[in-house]
Amino acid sequence: MELDSECCEALIPDMNKFYRFIFKTEPVESIIENYNDIKNDPQLLQSTLINLYVNITLQDKKGVKRLYDIINKNSNNSIDKKKINKFIYTFLKIRHKQTYKMWSWNELQNFEIEYDPEIKTTSKYVL
Repeated sequence: MELDSECCEALIPDMNKFYRFIFKTEPVESIIENYNDIKNDPQLLQSTLINLYVNITLQDKKGVKRLYDIINKNSNNSIDKKKINKFIYTFLKIRHKQTYKMWSWNELQNFEIEYDPEIKTTSKYVL
């Protein structure tokens, strides 16, 4: 799954403020379960932090609008609306798939999801 790099870059200033605040009260290891495994890989660590930040933001009732506004503001309205919508939709789709345990066989392999009898496999609803 490839995320739009412009949207990710636009999130970084607000994301950094968020994590500075969080990490003052909680150690990073208590927030990111596999931190010791990924701390030496800057790209993997950054993608994990972006993923966590977006998912926490989307839990709020106005999370989609908030994310859209953050990306738009930090990019000075230079990112196309369709790109932003696709970026946010990707995260919403992943959350839906996680909630309802609907994965394709390809996704099960790519994301290294362990087999669970409750998982519904699908070929129509893929990322």
